[in-house]
Amino acid sequence: MEYDLIISNKLSEIGRVHRFIEKLDLTQRTNFNLTLIMDEVLSNIVNYGFSDHGEHSIQIRISSRPGEIHLLFVDDGIHFNPLQMPDPNLDLPIEKRPAGGLGIFIVRRLSQSMEYARKNDTNHLRIVLSCEPEIRRITFRKIYTEATKLTALHL
Repeated sequence: MEYDLIISNKLSEIGRVHRFIEKLDLTQRTNFNLTLIMDEVLSNIVNYGFSDHGEHSIQIRISSRPGEIHLLFVDDGIHFNPLQMPDPNLDLPIEKRPAGGLGIFIVRRLSQSMEYARKNDTNHLRIVLSCEPEIRRITFRKIYTEATKLTALHL
């Protein structure tokens, strides 16, 4: 599968991405991880990526390979390489930590790999997300379906 989405640089557009992800045939865990990565990356682009208040497009490509989901985010915002951000100091009490950086840290932890490039005045962020094997999804779906039938019988 391969999907291309184009959204504008508005936080409300992230809801469209959520609705799209819900339509994909993913396990609950993969759906959660993908949604969290999308939220963090897109909210960073929308909130911090543009020096003007004009409308900009953000391109998202979602493709799958066995056991993986590949994401590509392309925007014409200010140059920002999230891979150069240091990890937050999680040993500090929360009230002593500087604001920001935790979202990128979470995306790094959920990702199998991340790559960044600046090409033709655009940011290109590639993320590879491991996903559960197909057999586990089928098994989960079968168990869920059977549990739903049993629940309906007892109501």
